[in-house]
Amino acid sequence: MNIILFTVFHFIAGPPLHGSGAGMYYGDTLRLPERRYTEATAGSQHLYNGVRYHFYDRTAETHQFFETREIFTGHIRYDGRSFGPVQMHYDVNLNQLAIKHPTGGYLISPDMRKVEAFNLDNHRFVRIKNHPQLPDAIYQIMWDGPTQLLSQRKKSRNERTENRQTFPVYLDENSYYVKTGDNFHKIKHRKNLYVLFPTKKKELRAYFRSLRQPFRENPDGQLIAAVKILDN
Repeated sequence: MNIILFTVFHFIAGPPLHGSGAGMYYGDTLRLPERRYTEATAGSQHLYNGVRYHFYDRTAETHQFFETREIFTGHIRYDGRSFGPVQMHYDVNLNQLAIKHPTGGYLISPDMRKVEAFNLDNHRFVRIKNHPQLPDAIYQIMWDGPTQLLSQRKKSRNERTENRQTFPVYLDENSYYVKTGDNFHKIKHRKNLYVLFPTKKKELRAYFRSLRQPFRENPDGQLIAAVKILDN
């Protein structure tokens, strides 16, 4: 049985959405910019209806976000509709997007159950559910060639005590999956690739040996290079 895993969404910024502002009375003309914003974005207000996101552990050496503390610009497929561009963080400790409100400047946590796909600059993410080989989760599409590479991004919060002070430490706990044929396989070690792709074992082993770097130090870069070898 063939299973359709996901659809790649093409996010295109369309014309402004117009709400029905007729009949509303605004006695305070200083609120005109807010009125215009509300009317122009009436169709997308539910994207910003979540609870406030509070930026925690600001001074920690490590952080809870995907790649960086800096905010990304991207697009989001939410509850059957596409929105963007919007500014947002992806908190992979809580598995939560934090979207910057376009007028208030504060961060909003949308309902993640309604998030179908999003991109952060050139990084693409998609929700996969009801798949027999993958946990229901949001995955980054790291490579979308004949061999597909997905990553489920995750960080855990730990604590370090030094000089009687406790500091938060975030550690990567990402999971990686490679698709061969119709099947996905979890990749924990280089040896997993050797077993899955015996005809490419020699090339893969030569590449990994040339790095002189443990897999755990750069799994993203090593796996992307590996699937490029597989698709060559």
